[in-house]
Amino acid sequence: THTGDLCQTPAQQCGGSLTGVGGDVVFPGPESLHYNHNISCAWIIRVPADKTINVTFHQFHLEGGNPCRFDWLQIHDGRGSDAPMVGRFCGVTLPGNNGTILSTHNRLYLWFRSDHSQAGYGLNFTWTAQDPVCGEDLRGQES
Repeated sequence: THTGDLCQTPAQQCGGSLTGVGGDVVFPGPESLHYNHNISCAWIIRVPADKTINVTFHQFHLEGGNPCRFDWLQIHDGRGSDAPMVGRFCGVTLPGNNGTILSTHNRLYLWFRSDHSQAGYGLNFTWTAQDPVCGEDLRGQES
């Protein structure tokens, strides 16, 4: 599928509900070199209630700028944007600890936004369910 006035731009799948014990996200897909402008979308990762989430970024290339006000990925430790924020990330440095984000919940909310100007190559991450680390407070939600 394509978008744009003349259907010239390949449609990009941005966001969605990710459930189970693991998976991967490549955004934009292999059909696009850069992500589109003026996008706002979210990935919601949900694993079983007795697990936490390990997200590992393999590629991260967004428009830079301090303090990440143009294009960014904002990660929340919970089910939505009202959950505690892990951080807002942009540029080319992998988020978290060398590309790894660990949740304290069984859900993570990843909110991507791009503005109208420059665009980067996007992001690529894998996620897996894991047992909570000893001493962590697991705040899972059944549904």
